[in-house]
Amino acid sequence: MSAAARSEDGRGPKTTLEQAVPAYFGLETPTALAEAIHRERIAMRRVIELPPVVFAEAEHDDVAAEIVARLASEVATLAHVALQRLELEREPTELLLGGGLLQSADGRLTAAIEAEVRAVAPVFHVRTARSAPIVGAALLGLDELGAGRDVQERVRRELGAAIESLERSAPAPKALDRSFQTDARAKPARPDDGTASGAFEGRPEGG
Repeated sequence: MSAAARSEDGRGPKTTLEQAVPAYFGLETPTALAEAIHRERIAMRRVIELPPVVFAEAEHDDVAAEIVARLASEVATLAHVALQRLELEREPTELLLGGGLLQSADGRLTAAIEAEVRAVAPVFHVRTARSAPIVGAALLGLDELGAGRDVQERVRRELGAAIESLERSAPAPKALDRSFQTDARAKPARPDDGTASGAFEGRPEGG
């Protein structure tokens, strides 16, 4: 939203996000979108739907590409710090990306994160979690209880469906009387692969 608004009013470089972002909501300009959110015609929380728009525009727009590159760099830096603290820089290690922002990304973002981290951790692999982070937290608890895979799969399925239902029915927050900006902070996700054993895993079984 910030890049689109800055493109429209001249404070920032021109970007196709100026057209693509409001167009996603059926509007023509960032100003019209800001007004619609302020007047609660569009829920402010719907800005979380925009990452796929940015990823698509990044294929041909420098500003969008810079946003994606900055996200990749932030996630890679966070992963590198975690690897250092866990002393896993030389160990076969897997990073699971979770949360709506990273789960909506395409393969290029994952590849960019992996390439940047591999510069300091050669045996590093990145993949995207299938479910919301809270599902991974629940699976972690089930691991501690010794629950079987059938129970974990049921929790993944039913809790995931409940989260999606809550997100669809959540009331819109009150609009704020200010220009709004997005400031994504990527956080490592708990895994959801059926064995919730931490955001970073050491040497894989059989490896």
